[in-house]
Amino acid sequence: MTGDTQLSSPAARTSEKASYRFDLDGLRAFAIILVVIYHVWVGRVSGGVDVFLLLSAYFMTASLVRRADAGRGVGLGSFYAKRFWRLVPAAAATIAATLITVFFVFPPSMWNAAWEQGRASLFYFQNWELALNSVDYYARDANSVTPFLHFWSLSIQMQVFLLWPLLIMLCWGIARLLRRRVAPVALVVFLLVFGASLAYSVITTQQNQAFAYFDTGARLWEFAIGSLLALIPASFVLPRWVAEILGWLGILAILTCGIVLDVSGGFPGYLALWPTLAAAAIILAGRARTTFTVFLGSLPLRWLGRIAYALYLVHWPLLTTWIVVTGENPDLAQGAGIIGAAFVLAIVLYYAIERPLGQWKWPSALPWRSYFATAVIVGLVAVPNYAWQLDTEYRAAAVQAAAEAAFQDDFEPTQPIDTLIPAGAALDAEWVHLDEPTCSGALEPAGAMAREHCSENTGNDGDPRVIFVGDSHAEQWMGAVLPSVEASPIKVTANLLGGCVFAPDAPDNPREQCREWNAQVYDDILQSPPAVVVMMATRAVPDSPEEALVPGLETTVETLTSSGSQVILIRDNPRFTENMYQCAEQNLADPTVCSRLKSDVLAAENPAAFLAEEEGVHVIDMSSYLCPDDICPATFGDLAIYLDDNHLTWTFAERLSTTFARELELTGFAWPSA
Repeated sequence: MTGDTQLSSPAARTSEKASYRFDLDGLRAFAIILVVIYHVWVGRVSGGVDVFLLLSAYFMTASLVRRADAGRGVGLGSFYAKRFWRLVPAAAATIAATLITVFFVFPPSMWNAAWEQGRASLFYFQNWELALNSVDYYARDANSVTPFLHFWSLSIQMQVFLLWPLLIMLCWGIARLLRRRVAPVALVVFLLVFGASLAYSVITTQQNQAFAYFDTGARLWEFAIGSLLALIPASFVLPRWVAEILGWLGILAILTCGIVLDVSGGFPGYLALWPTLAAAAIILAGRARTTFTVFLGSLPLRWLGRIAYALYLVHWPLLTTWIVVTGENPDLAQGAGIIGAAFVLAIVLYYAIERPLGQWKWPSALPWRSYFATAVIVGLVAVPNYAWQLDTEYRAAAVQAAAEAAFQDDFEPTQPIDTLIPAGAALDAEWVHLDEPTCSGALEPAGAMAREHCSENTGNDGDPRVIFVGDSHAEQWMGAVLPSVEASPIKVTANLLGGCVFAPDAPDNPREQCREWNAQVYDDILQSPPAVVVMMATRAVPDSPEEALVPGLETTVETLTSSGSQVILIRDNPRFTENMYQCAEQNLADPTVCSRLKSDVLAAENPAAFLAEEEGVHVIDMSSYLCPDDICPATFGDLAIYLDDNHLTWTFAERLSTTFARELELTGFAWPSA
């Protein structure tokens, strides 16, 4: 994380060594201690990572600008070679060890996320992987308990390590044209970066905080603060008494940031000014010798500062492994054990890999050797990762095909489970979908959001149309309906938005996105009424009997039937507070431990039952099949019912197709013909 401190003369090197800021090593240690303690014991984010980001830019900018002002250019090739070789080996070793742990300890249903995020971490785009998952409803909580989550900050840091030298090279070029020093030009450039990025960060955080948290652009201003601090002339030193107060206030601010602020829920935005300005105060005040610089520059903190990178790498995989194995967060004593183990592993990682390889001197004229060595290390992790994934997917497909061939469609629980169907590594393919991801021609909705979420099958546009509309629960039931209509001249479309129930006549929908989507889809349906509208009638509450009618449903149904459409209303399935697939996966010998009483997860009676009396309305209640004998299991034999805590697997929904068709017939429903 430190910059290149090589100078052009022995005298200059001696001067630089004498002015080395040991207190900043201590600041790095202080930040990592807070990160670990908050993660393990508090269960919150501390703001310490923001201090790391700022410090990395401070060191890097100081080194590169000093080099450029000395007339030696920026040295991109040498800089990148040294940076990669210093950071990648320790990270690759951590990723490899974590993947091995995942193989032996984590359930197969978590392997897919580990493969993807392991690769994203190895190639330093983990922040974008997490950002996309944060807005992807179908990511199955991929960000919740993953041993690679902490690589988001390292990915942003590496991306800035690639960008910043280019910006400084630009400053160097401008300075040469203007016949000025690089530092003043860089000061202007990084002020512009700071202003633009902070404005973008505030706006993006307000609009989509989960995405902004991992967005590189929303974090650049934190690095810019570090760069601006590095460009302040060394002659600027605060009065000692001012520095004393400012420094201790900065330490207090960093210490309390995670307690006072909701870092994970409100950052970056303007709230991240708290830890970054606190760190800036410490850096600026630290130019004067004070009691806080003595504290931060003490030998224990300086040593901790040296192993800070290694400690950051290993502490999170240890914590998440504990949570996965035990199913609970550590208490005080258990957390102390995790922190102790993290220190041991960090020391091993630092002294066995990071330090010896980091001190390896590559000829500056031959940086390609460092690139080649780094690529080899990355390949030693990436290739086995891919091979493991391909082998697992091949074996899972073979086992599942054999198991499905022998499966008896009787829906009778049998004990014990031999092989879960579908396989854990194949769960991402269990979301139901239609053939074409977009709607075209006359079926294309007018509204932009409605168009974005519209899909269709390959039937003829002139055939009677059936539309599935709503959230992912309406989507999952397509798996039970599609087999019944495949042989019929019916055009199937869907307009589905995860997390947004179809309730256009609800008095109030708290999510603006859902309101806009509901309005556009409703307008599209009423402008061109389909033959059949399939939608959810109720919404269950996880592990609660407080199942309720979809808001405004009566008005919506009356409007749809008045327009000429038949309406199929499906009662919601049970929802749970734990992942039912993982529960069954971890209890193959006795999956009944995952079962719930029907009375604990659904209302005593279907809240939508009364609507069956309306003309053109067909109410379907599959709860007796999901919960036979008033028990709601996680599996029927080897067949998993749920892919997570509330969604049916496509495989199971297809198994219900015959039963679903029979229930529809009992309501007097018949599929329309051309």
